[in-house]
Amino acid sequence: MATPVAVTIDEEGDDVSLVSWGAVIAGGIAAAAVTLVLLAFGVGIGLSVVSPWANEGVSATTFKIGTGVYMVAVAMLASALIATRCSSVTPPTAFWPGPSRQC
Repeated sequence: MATPVAVTIDEEGDDVSLVSWGAVIAGGIAAAAVTLVLLAFGVGIGLSVVSPWANEGVSATTFKIGTGVYMVAVAMLASALIATRCSSVTPPTAFWPGPSRQC
């Protein structure tokens, strides 16, 4: 049988934000920094596989598909790393050891 629960409403009107805006801003800056580093790495890899001579290196189609896959992977990786690191919930498989809330 269900137990009744009493709910009280705070009449004082405390304005408590449930969002840590400092963590949101720090996470955005950190995600942008990680994305720039990974994109610079991707540019280096991309420039190493193309060739200015005909019939050398990878084809344009392969390059376009590889670039698209890499861009999606960078976006997912950067946002997942930063979101996991800045969250207040400790997931069972964190990317880095140690305390989970660092932002």
